[in-house]
Amino acid sequence: ISTQIWRSHFLDDTLATEAIKIVGDQVVGYHPGEEFQGYDHEEEIPAGDWLHVPLNETCLRLQYDSKNFIPLRGYENRPMVQVTWFGAKSYCVFIGGRLPIKVKWEKAARGTNGRSFPREHEIQPENANFYGSHDIFEKLIGKLGDTTTVGFYNGNTYDDFQTIDSPSPSGLYDMAGNVWQWTGDIYEGAHYRYMCGESKADYGYNLRVWTRNHAHHEYFSPHVGLRCVRSPGD
Repeated sequence: ISTQIWRSHFLDDTLATEAIKIVGDQVVGYHPGEEFQGYDHEEEIPAGDWLHVPLNETCLRLQYDSKNFIPLRGYENRPMVQVTWFGAKSYCVFIGGRLPIKVKWEKAARGTNGRSFPREHEIQPENANFYGSHDIFEKLIGKLGDTTTVGFYNGNTYDDFQTIDSPSPSGLYDMAGNVWQWTGDIYEGAHYRYMCGESKADYGYNLRVWTRNHAHHEYFSPHVGLRCVRSPGD
């Protein structure tokens, strides 16, 4: 999952080259537009500037001091959140990657043996961040909790909280819970975008790897982040 510190680098660099710009309390960037077929629920997406990041959201956990973007202390290695699909796509292109399509995301999460969760055992408080998981962040903030640092469930002990090392068969962490992850897929006929992975606001029994959601391409939330992929040799 992409982190806040990497987002700050991305925003600083692309703002300096004018690939993005700040308009009022929004970061916007250019998108070349997409084919419009005229389905009943389809939205036309013309070429132009689209919302990447809202700067006035409390849960952004990122500040702009008129020169640089700076993650709030303690959030440097938390997942990037409050990012639209356009912002997620732009970030992945910037680092030489792309958003995964949902079938590739699911394969990376479960492997090839048809398991329901990234690890063979059930979701539990020691291996995923979900609603009511009682991790140390939830103890500090309340039942809804907060995002955990990327790779938090790695077998280490934090204070008195013992985690279970929980990578997927592909060696990836945070494939269940913490934040939803944008994918590159279009919800056919509507131009909605798929998300996978569930979040800290969802119950543990919902964190199955095939569970998906979808949202408008300018949707943002403290529960939605992203993961970029690259092909071998990229």
